[in-house]
Parts: sequence; structure tokens; C-alpha cells
Amino acid sequence: MTFLNTDPLFVVDLSDPAAPSISGALEIPGWSTYIEPLGDRLLTVGVESGRVAVSLFNVADPTAPTLLSRLPLGEEGSWSWSEANYDEKAVGYFPDAGIMLVPFQNYTEDGYVKAIQAIAVGRDKLTADALIVHDFDPRRGAVLGDYFVSISGQELLVLDRTKDTTGVPAVQLTLAWTTDRVIPLGDYLVQIEDGACNSGGLYFRMMWTCDNTQRRRESRSRPIPIN
Repeated sequence: MTFLNTDPLFVVDLSDPAAPSISGALEIPGWSTYIEPLGDRLLTVGVESGRVAVSLFNVADPTAPTLLSRLPLGEEGSWSWSEANYDEKAVGYFPDAGIMLVPFQNYTEDGYVKAIQAIAVGRDKLTADALIVHDFDPRRGAVLGDYFVSISGQELLVLDRTKDTTGVPAVQLTLAWTTDRVIPLGDYLVQIEDGACNSGGLYFRMMWTCDNTQRRRESRSRPIPIN
């Protein structure tokens, strides 16, 4: 019993609906889980050799489809995975900008990388654009004018794509956080978040309540080292 990590690309001739036939096929390593038709091109998201892979195919000649470009996500020799491999809503393709956004996670020797990869989609080539790194697994990305916007369950990041492609956000908005303990302190509530095993400390947040209203003031400390 064997399992081949390949999924051929078939071009099917439907000119005679009663007798469909295979016009051409292309066998390459890996497989695709998402396909975006672009005229005589196919833009896909899939897997190759344990990494998420974005591919561009030429199907102009239905008898001889070809692979034009492939861009693996994550460090070479490592493992990566993506929500886009099982949920097509995680894939963001923006034809006016010529950009595809794919969230992924990557396990490396230095730890986990959680990011959205922006990919410039050309006629015959895929090129890596900004890598938008999150502290929490990113879920969706969008192109809004001159900005990349990406969101996770914890934060919203905005990147000016005209000025910076290093992934340094112009705006970082916290949406949610972990609270392990709450301590009342006068008109304040002090929220304590236990640092992760590799963060080196605790986080403190202070919430201000007044006359039982919903007004609040928030501040987040730097991690306080634990000796």
C-alpha cells in the first residue's frame, strides 16, 4: 500500500457534455487545495514537501499545461501549514492590486512563525512581497488602497505597502488578550497575564472604572522578568 504526495492537474474537455475527455495533464510534486482561475492561468494554494505552496499554472494550451512559478511559504527544510488548505475563505486574492494574501504558520528551529504572506501575482511569475508577522495565528488579510490589513484573534495590523515591505506595521490594535487574574485596586482593576514559557515575565493591564460606567483606561506593561 502506497501514498503518493501528488495530485495531477487535469484539463478536461467538456465540448461534448455526454463524453468528457482529458485533454492534458501535468504531474508535479505536491497537490492543490484551492484554485483561482485567471483566464488562461490558474493560481493555486496547496502543499509541497511539508510546506504551504502557492503556484501559477499556464493552461493556454489545454493539451500541455505547465507550471510557471511556485512559491513555498516558510523556511526551506521546515514545516508550514495554513488555514487556506482547508478553508477557501482564508485565501485573499485582490486582482486590482495583483496581490494574494495567505495566512500560514511555520515551525522552525527558532520557534513558531505566525504570519500572512503577501504575494505579487504577475503574468508568469509569483514574487514574495511583505511578510506580516503576528503574535497570534492570523486568519484573514485584505488590501485597502495603499495598505495591507491583517487580523488574528488577538490583533489588527495595518501596513503601508508603499513605504515598507519588511512587515513592520504602521498601526497595531489589540483586540483581545489573556487575563489570568483580576485584582481590584481602588477605582482600578488590575489584570495580570501570566507570560508564556518563553516570554520571560508577566504582563499587567490597568482598567479604570468610574460610577459603574463603561469608561475605561487601558495600559499594558512590558513583561516583568521572573528570576
